[in-house]
Amino acid sequence: MLIKLTHAALLAGAVLVSPAFAQTAAPAAPAPAATPASVSDAEVKMFAKAAIAADKVQKDASIGAADKPQKLADAVKGAGLEPTRFNEIANASDADPALRTKIREALVAEQQAQMSAAPATPATPGAPATATTPKAPAEPATPAAQPTPAPTPKAG
Repeated sequence: MLIKLTHAALLAGAVLVSPAFAQTAAPAAPAPAATPASVSDAEVKMFAKAAIAADKVQKDASIGAADKPQKLADAVKGAGLEPTRFNEIANASDADPALRTKIREALVAEQQAQMSAAPATPATPGAPATATTPKAPAEPATPAAQPTPAPTPKAG
């Protein structure tokens, strides 16, 4: 079985880098493309979640090459899609610009949702996460950097 992460998931600078990930079994015949009308909005959202999850697995250097295919399939299933349905949607997006646009929008929305749901990273381990605001630039510490006033003439 082959989990296909195509350019449909790459649109608009989305997350994926590799065009395909092989399962441990030999690849089967390509899955038939889903017709555009047969891909529901819910499936588009699940596809976006699955693509982002699969991308994280692909980029995780701690997962060995032999384990990646199963982890990729698990990531897709964890998002609510079977790998075969994921492939059907990916194939359909190749031929359907409207579906590609829906997927791109769902990817962006899902990434934004994940970013807003993620807690702020603490500055030091064990420190509580806090929101930070940008600070104004500090005043220069050296007097040479400050303009010196011109001497005033003495009256007299």
